[in-house]
Amino acid sequence: MAERVFPDEWLVPTVSAMITPEAVEGLRAAAEPTSTLWEMTTAKGYASDDEILAAMSKRCRVAVAESPKPEPNVKEIIPEAVARRYRIVPLRATDSMLEIATANPFDIDAEKGLAFASGREVRMQLLSPPRSRR
Repeated sequence: MAERVFPDEWLVPTVSAMITPEAVEGLRAAAEPTSTLWEMTTAKGYASDDEILAAMSKRCRVAVAESPKPEPNVKEIIPEAVARRYRIVPLRATDSMLEIATANPFDIDAEKGLAFASGREVRMQLLSPPRSRR
């Protein structure tokens, strides 16, 4: 049987540094087809959202978003449908820069798509995935 792959497989190296390999394999074995590693790690009490964010921040050298509240003008630049598509929260925008919050700093498609759509350089910050999808 093929090994179970999480939708957020990019998170495995970070979580593997936080918990034992046996625990990661246990999560794989117990996972439903749509279960994410982030969701399962927090649900089983292996780590909190804040602990995962801190580990991701250290690993990727990307800051954790202090306030996930968007500035009013950014919604004109990145419509809600685009933000949902890329699973990001647009935070701030200037004439040359777009600052976003995301759980996945490895999503190059989102970064490139948002840069193209906005005509701005994209700068990422980290934010845990929304609870509604978890």
